[in-house]
Amino acid sequence: EAWFSDASLPCRHAKVCRHIEHVKPEIVTLVEYDGQWRRLGHPARYDMITGKGTAAILFDSARFEHLNGLDGIAIAGTIPAIESQLDANSDGKLHQIAPKSSCVALLRSREDFTLLLVTAIHLESAPPSDSVKVNLRMVQLRAVQVYLNEISGALASMGHRAVIILGGDFN
Repeated sequence: EAWFSDASLPCRHAKVCRHIEHVKPEIVTLVEYDGQWRRLGHPARYDMITGKGTAAILFDSARFEHLNGLDGIAIAGTIPAIESQLDANSDGKLHQIAPKSSCVALLRSREDFTLLLVTAIHLESAPPSDSVKVNLRMVQLRAVQVYLNEISGALASMGHRAVIILGGDFN
């Protein structure tokens, strides 16, 4: 019975919040952070950005501000899908592929104005022997690369540089 109470969602949530409050990370990327977790809240000093699926980003709001865009460059809150064939399917069709969960945020340091492009992603899970899902995971990661390249290139063209932080479950 003790195991069930310790493994309950409210108990696990409280442990995660205590750990975050103890360690005090400036940024936390979360995946599999679904509605049940979100309803339980997060530590007060953090703001949360939610993306597609179960991905989210927590950040210390005293240290960073969230920017929806900069100099006319809009930042999508999630990784957009790319069109690709899935080699393992061999169906010859183009498919819209993106990570199953993703969240993207452009943060600016309140101290030195450093830009951070933070991404939380959750890629398809499967054993290495499942070639269809391994191929899908590869294309999902390619979608992440394409988007981060586009945004970092657009920022650079406007004279900005951003540190890229990529976290999540890459399976």
